[in-house]
Amino acid sequence: MQSKASGITPRAVLIGLLFTALLGVVTPYCDLVLQGTWIACCHLPIGVFILFTILLLGVNTPLYQFGTKLGFTPQELLTIYAMMLVGAGIPSFGLTEYLFPTLAGAYYFSSPENKWVEECFKHIPQWMVPYNVEEAMTAAGATTAGALSFDALYSHLPAWMLPGNRSVVTAFYEGLKPGQHIPWGAWAVPIFAWTFAALVLFFCMTCVSTILRKHWIEHDRLVFPLAQLPLEMVRDQSAESPVPSFFRNRLMWMGCSIPAVVHSINGLHFYYPAIPEIKLAYALNQYFTGPLWKQMGIFMVILHFSIVGFSYLLTSELSFSLWFFFFFYIFESVILTYLGVQLQPLPGYPTQPHAALQMIGAFVMVAAWMLWSARFHIWDVLRKALTGTEEVDDTEEPMSFRLAVFGLAAGLLILCLWCRAAGMPVYLAVAAFVLFFMFALMLTRLVSESGLLFVQAFRPTDVMIQWMGSSFLGARNLLLFGFIEKAFMFDLRTFLMPSLMDSHRIAESSGIRPRKLLPWLCLSIITAVVSSYIAFLTMAYRHGGVKLMSWFLTISPQQTFSFATSYMHTPYETTAMSRGLIVFGALMTWFISFMRARYLWWPLHPLGYAMGPSWPMIQLWFSIMVGWLLKTVILRYWGLRTFRRAKPFFLGLVVGEFGIAGVWLLIDFLCHKTGHRFFLS
Repeated sequence: MQSKASGITPRAVLIGLLFTALLGVVTPYCDLVLQGTWIACCHLPIGVFILFTILLLGVNTPLYQFGTKLGFTPQELLTIYAMMLVGAGIPSFGLTEYLFPTLAGAYYFSSPENKWVEECFKHIPQWMVPYNVEEAMTAAGATTAGALSFDALYSHLPAWMLPGNRSVVTAFYEGLKPGQHIPWGAWAVPIFAWTFAALVLFFCMTCVSTILRKHWIEHDRLVFPLAQLPLEMVRDQSAESPVPSFFRNRLMWMGCSIPAVVHSINGLHFYYPAIPEIKLAYALNQYFTGPLWKQMGIFMVILHFSIVGFSYLLTSELSFSLWFFFFFYIFESVILTYLGVQLQPLPGYPTQPHAALQMIGAFVMVAAWMLWSARFHIWDVLRKALTGTEEVDDTEEPMSFRLAVFGLAAGLLILCLWCRAAGMPVYLAVAAFVLFFMFALMLTRLVSESGLLFVQAFRPTDVMIQWMGSSFLGARNLLLFGFIEKAFMFDLRTFLMPSLMDSHRIAESSGIRPRKLLPWLCLSIITAVVSSYIAFLTMAYRHGGVKLMSWFLTISPQQTFSFATSYMHTPYETTAMSRGLIVFGALMTWFISFMRARYLWWPLHPLGYAMGPSWPMIQLWFSIMVGWLLKTVILRYWGLRTFRRAKPFFLGLVVGEFGIAGVWLLIDFLCHKTGHRFFLS
């Protein structure tokens, strides 16, 4: 352990692990039981912010005010914050709340009408699920020829660890009957198999973040907007100044009061409908009913105060591009409708198909452009890993470049072999993980540069199907990809890489050595996995999944099989139009990137084009536009000095919205009220 000045102290590590474990329990409860505001639905999780604020003001400030020497240093506080940050998304969208319903839901929601058991179960490896696959097929009258039955592994396991019957999933969705217990044994093998793959995937992300950390922080000098708030919150706190300067700033409290008052009024309206509501969301599609607007997609205005606050911190070029391209794609939809062009939608995404196809090309090109721009740094990393040259210094990196490079290669090999053990060809597994990491790289850059609170991308199969057609994959691979993508790749709004990069940025800014911090971040990830697993399965079997949050427990798990069977029954054939739009998106992104690199006056950013029509931008475009407009006006008429002085006001918008979300979650818990959500969806 290091001294207090480094931040890596026994008490900081212990509190970081305890808070991470607490989030692993509280997050599933808030999401599934209370069904209120999601406290881990973005890359600055509300749950992390609330616990960090309580520790900072409710514990640390009194410790300093009472004249004790027990107060936490800023480095200790930021160590705790980083440990919570990397673990916070795992209990929710990052792993747990998608994994278990996906494994149990297919059997529970199967029926003679959808014929999932007859058509799909023969492709399911037994070690992936908690129920007996052969028994399920026999009960449905399906032939078991070719089914993946008990592996040799199961003959060496005790009886209590063998797969269960239908009661395993029935109790999962309907609750345990008196005298029944949670069938931990039936879940043991699939939990081990899936957790092994998840931890390997997390390790690969850690390796990628290590390789790119120095280039993004020191060379590209990215803004890392989401890391600025905790850094500002702990600044200047000491025995001489128990209350940090951030919380003594009047502008911060002015900004904080706006969302606090508005959401308080709306919260009272939720409990007492007679109290008028201040509407923060308004659908605009009702005003665009002509034939030319039928491919416009979802068009609505939502005001998120925290998004306005973070948008103020962005470069005007990026914030302008994000909302500008949202309208650019709407204009495109009008042109295509006028020309009579209509494309088949991508299953599971609200983005219009013409825009989604361009986004696929843009994602690939942005990732390729980022790798090309970092080619000299990557070459240095490879030289250090392969030759150990002293010209490249990696002593301040989270791990050595040799471990990062060979660890990434080994991790990807293990993941591909894991997929092969499930019955998938290695070449498809390689293609899937290459595409996934390209998308993950692009989204991480987006969070680090633009501060978008949540981002989403495509599944690798979306690219494969749109380019090659669904018949190229075959029934088995469609189903296996459905399981793997739903657990790891479907909804990346809280995936690990952006949190790792923000943690590296926080460490670099506060004097915490990344290599000393990384082992505790890894332990925090494991803590989040274990605590959330136990909490989730306990809640599901105690309450019954059908009574919990419908998206995670009912809708999402059915998508895996409904998408796969729809492609089995009606194969998708790629067209020249779909391929052309992917290529057009890639070329358009290259053009924007080229112009941005060549001309200072160029106003557009390729990340805006890549994210313009996505579900996050459907929700956030208006708030980003408001933040951009306020920043532009302040810089235009009052100058850089006023812009800097106004920064606490906009960070106060974030503090107010996140803080009042925590207050209402506590009220909802005490009043046993469900369904009260006002932040993101």
